Amino acid sequence: MIKFLNGRLTLILIILLGSVLRLYNINFDDLWYDEILSFWVVNPQHTLNESFSIHNKLETNTFTFHFLIKPIYYFFDYNFSHIRLISALFGIMSIFLSVKIAKL
Repeated sequence: MIKFLNGRLTLILIILLGSVLRLYNINFDDLWYDEILSFWVVNPQHTLNESFSIHNKLETNTFTFHFLIKPIYYFFDYNFSHIRLISALFGIMSIFLSVKIAKL
């Protein structure tokens, strides 16, 4: 019972600390180059085909990230902080998955 609680507590503390560090001052700096490109590619005024075309002209990585965040701007305001929040959410989920894989 104590080992179970210690494992759960460790998991919660790692995820909480990672989340705080990831979200702390999330909008402190100006946009980075890759964020500017992402902000332009996922512009709601562009169709999915236009976004894909712009992405292929500018970047060498896959379109997956832009494909996942493009629909968010149809529901929320077109604001650069949303890209950072979505990236932070993916980062927090990766902390959780890393801890689960390590079986802490």
